[in-house]
Amino acid sequence: MHFTTSILFFTYALATGLVSQTIAQEKPSGALILVDQQGTVQFLDGQGNPAVQGTIGVGKILPVDHTAVTGQGGKIIFLLSNGTLLTLTENTKMKVRTFEQQPFDPAGKKIKDLTGEPSQSKVEIDLDMGSLVVKTKKLNRLSSFDIHSPNGTAGIRGTEFQLQSNPGADMQLDVTESTVAFTPPGGGQPVPVSQGGGLSVSKEGIPTPRPVNPVAAQTISTTNQAATQLSENISLESVSGAMDEAGSGGEDGDGDGGSEDSESSEGESEDAGSTEEVQGGETGDIKAAALENNSDAIQARKTGKVSAMSRELAKFALNEAQTNRFYMLSPKAQTSLLLEEIGVVQRLLSMDGFFMEQADAFFMYSADTRAQILGLDDSAIVPGLNQRIEEALLAGTLSPEDLKRSTKKNTPTLSSPQATDDEIRTLSEKLKDAGHIGVMEELLELSEGELTQEWIRTGEVANILLQDYDWSAATLPVTVSGKEVLGNPFYSPISSLFRELENDYLIFGDAQFIGGRNQIIPENTQSLSPYFTGGTKTVVISALETMSMSDSFTWETPEQTDTRLVIMSGGNMGLAKGMSMKSATSDLLLASKVSMNLEQVTLDVDQDIAIRGLEDVELNSVTLGSSAQATIKARRSLNVDGLTFSRSVPSILMEATTMRLSNVNFPAASSVRLNSLKGPIDGKYPNFGTNISAAQQVGRVNFIKNVSSGGNVMNSRQTFDQFGNNITIGKINRP
Repeated sequence: MHFTTSILFFTYALATGLVSQTIAQEKPSGALILVDQQGTVQFLDGQGNPAVQGTIGVGKILPVDHTAVTGQGGKIIFLLSNGTLLTLTENTKMKVRTFEQQPFDPAGKKIKDLTGEPSQSKVEIDLDMGSLVVKTKKLNRLSSFDIHSPNGTAGIRGTEFQLQSNPGADMQLDVTESTVAFTPPGGGQPVPVSQGGGLSVSKEGIPTPRPVNPVAAQTISTTNQAATQLSENISLESVSGAMDEAGSGGEDGDGDGGSEDSESSEGESEDAGSTEEVQGGETGDIKAAALENNSDAIQARKTGKVSAMSRELAKFALNEAQTNRFYMLSPKAQTSLLLEEIGVVQRLLSMDGFFMEQADAFFMYSADTRAQILGLDDSAIVPGLNQRIEEALLAGTLSPEDLKRSTKKNTPTLSSPQATDDEIRTLSEKLKDAGHIGVMEELLELSEGELTQEWIRTGEVANILLQDYDWSAATLPVTVSGKEVLGNPFYSPISSLFRELENDYLIFGDAQFIGGRNQIIPENTQSLSPYFTGGTKTVVISALETMSMSDSFTWETPEQTDTRLVIMSGGNMGLAKGMSMKSATSDLLLASKVSMNLEQVTLDVDQDIAIRGLEDVELNSVTLGSSAQATIKARRSLNVDGLTFSRSVPSILMEATTMRLSNVNFPAASSVRLNSLKGPIDGKYPNFGTNISAAQQVGRVNFIKNVSSGGNVMNSRQTFDQFGNNITIGKINRP
């Protein structure tokens, strides 16, 4: 949304020349401008006492040493004068420790015109509890921005992230853009968390790198988008004026006070201090401009009306059509709908034919029956509600089998047109020529003899996925969408492996598949480039049985960023001895549904590299390189004899039921987490040496021989204490 009125300028006239001289000697102040608040919020002064009512609100600033607190359902959005957006979610307590910023020339610009911060700044914030979602402009190289929490400090250069911290509990850091450097309590080596990464920090301050949490990533995106819409048209002249007001300490003898509820005397205005509302010139104050884009105003512009439900309705991020549909419902249905999850609300308000009568019918059922109804396809819900079937009868007919048959995402729908004789004949000939005649028999069985065009497409995709492909041929394999591959019943082993990788947060988002039964990939340097086009971020090369790579393989994605190549096999993963896979622009994930053995293999990519085996993983004389994170996971045993890192990978995670390491050198600057089934011995240590019995090795991390950090061998608890400060022995968290 954009403001529909002009943004109003901040001005502040100093009362005396003495005040001007005093300010000139102080460090220049930055300003935290409150642009929106919702639900239960409170502001505390430097002594921890509640601020005078009305002195801090939309369009005003939160002074240094003051604290903002949100309760259940509360939310506050701040715009910092360096261009940063800071959103406090519910049950959060945050204090401004320091905010210094050099003056700058507004040059007639707005917040949305900034690519970096307008001037050098220093920001320190204390997050006592709760969650902050942050979006910063690129910081000046001399600037600093630190968020302190009980679990450690996050140092920021220019990024989007969420930080959650609560006393006595773990801290969670998720980053969706750029990098955050996290420093544990008491100092120590900072742990960089890059785009697409996350960090879990125990209450003892032990950091564990991980991929970004997809739920957190979505929260960051939607929260920052809303904050951007509220602030993007605020003028830099207004922001500069707020800095003047913050630096003045609020000693404005001419002001009219900060309270919007009463007229304050001159003395009361001075008591309000720097919480005084920022004044405007000819065009008024920023409060009106900020309110123009707050949630109530946005809702009003969508519908032409504001109700007591407007603020709650804004939480569901409805479009105009959905919002108008909501206001067509009965008051009882509106109240009930606001208690549902966001996905349910958006889905119901988007259904064709879902209006007042249908909403009333929906909410006459119990929560359990409503959940069963939502298991139906959209096309079946409204006709069912129109019949107003008695609950006992309806609940008895909505069996799991009925729901499965009625859901489009599980099987081809009855609405798909029947296949013609020519379509069936053509598919039969293709399958016969490819040696897949059994596929047609299974299609007929699955469709109960009623082949639709959707079933025909399922057969066509199966025919592609069950072929063998040799990449040395003139024609390269075709791509198929992830939706068609993962939903194909003839490729289920790959589908289940893909789901495992999603559960591990090793892969996320849409993907394009180059699938086959067996894949043979010789030395190849350019063939992948055409696949990373049209916005495709993830390309999966999959083999149902055997993935064979006979020689070194490089690929680049010069026109794409944040790309990932996934090589996955339902059977053997055969990488030739001595080969390499390299890319300066893309990430890499190798995964096998069975055991994986890599020998004298070099893998060197852009940000993240991962190896995942659903049985055992064997690494012998393997070299890994990446600039952000390396992940190696095996479900059963991870046996390593020779592992080096060509770069100082900031974060290394290795995990298996049992881990046996020999001839491994971890970079001293890397944060290393080694997780096993039973975890550390005496809360800290691995097993050491070759004399540990096989029974004692099971479930543990075992340093068999020549395991070092920065070249310093750790073969005892004493040497581990001396050289292994960057290594944490952990326990696998399994449900």
